Amino acid sequence: QPSPPLHTPTMATAAREPEPRYAHLRSTLGPELLERVRKTKVLVVGAGGIGCELLKNLVLTGFEDIETIDLDTIDVSNLNRQFLFRQRHVGASKAMVARGAVSAFNPLAKVKAHHGNIKHDKFGLGYFKRFALVFNALDNIGARRHVNRLCLANKLPLIESGTTGYLGQVQPMRKGDTECYECVAHDPPKAHPICTIRSTPSKPVHCIVWAKELYKLMFGASEQSMLYEAPELSGGTKEEKGDNGNGSANANGDGNGDGDANSNSNSSTFMPLLEPPARVKAAKEGKDPAPAAEILSWAAALFGAVFEDEVVQKIGMGIYKGAEKPPAPILKATFSDAAAALAEPDTSTRTMGSAWRQATWSPEEAAREMLACVADIWGDAATAANVGALDFDKDDKISMRFVAAAAALRAAVFSIPVQS
Repeated sequence: QPSPPLHTPTMATAAREPEPRYAHLRSTLGPELLERVRKTKVLVVGAGGIGCELLKNLVLTGFEDIETIDLDTIDVSNLNRQFLFRQRHVGASKAMVARGAVSAFNPLAKVKAHHGNIKHDKFGLGYFKRFALVFNALDNIGARRHVNRLCLANKLPLIESGTTGYLGQVQPMRKGDTECYECVAHDPPKAHPICTIRSTPSKPVHCIVWAKELYKLMFGASEQSMLYEAPELSGGTKEEKGDNGNGSANANGDGNGDGDANSNSNSSTFMPLLEPPARVKAAKEGKDPAPAAEILSWAAALFGAVFEDEVVQKIGMGIYKGAEKPPAPILKATFSDAAAALAEPDTSTRTMGSAWRQATWSPEEAAREMLACVADIWGDAATAANVGALDFDKDDKISMRFVAAAAALRAAVFSIPVQS
């Protein structure tokens, strides 16, 4: 006899089943395993590219008791791949926004989010003992080693999934049964995560990478710099804003609301000042360079926005919450004073001469060097003609001085030891 037709539950019969949303999981896993999944308490460390996908998959697979930790906030550059986030969330905690997003996928899931650093004492051995399973979704070796050691100490199974630059991997780990993360040597990454460079630098190399990106933003292919923000996301240029571009944004960083792009309270404070004044930019078209005072005045305003306004705004938004030390902005007066000194006729005092190669600069000295480099580039018609196509070159003294000075200022903001 032919087999009876497969039973397709009606809405009435499905409503009588326990948790009808899990009908497919019950058929696949069986009722006992599904019940274990639902009761298992898991920790997800990281709510970025891998974390977004992982959290979504966990709640859709029946896990209902989840905690997640991430120190980062959402950046515009995250939106093309971290699909739980929208433009209105820029500046908000990744963990907090991810919690709200995945809760909509499965209202039965109870997801608790922490905006913090996994290396903080409150996430120590005692905290990890509360979980039955840990998932890593991290992009740096130091944090992955830390979680690995905590799991080993607590004999917790760890699903190690993460990225190092453009490489990704997944590996189950359990003490006594498999090798652990540190059983195999991991080379330091040659590429650094964008969020680390932009928001949570902790090493001199992070400051150097950031400084090279600033050089690219100002003198190279701007749109390829990780510091670049499109006009619709940064409040427009000075001309588009209809003012001098110095208006500070009122950042609330709550991650809620519709957030119109052109009135976004998280708009960049320095992008509207990036375009040089017409008199300065004329040198790119073969005209006589602008007077040094005009070049320096514009550059001082731009750097004041980069090192004071932008830092203050992001502190208010909580973007630097994951930084090892609270950042301290470099005051605008540092740049305006340096610009005034450089505009004096005595050009012999403009820079530190050959001593710059061994010097460790104070913020005042670094500001002076940066401004002098801008004046050297825009004050020379031949060099100015190539602005927009200039690349950092270690053999070019101007670009080396600029990057060294910018890195020194960035390091000063985040209390990172300044290098020569």
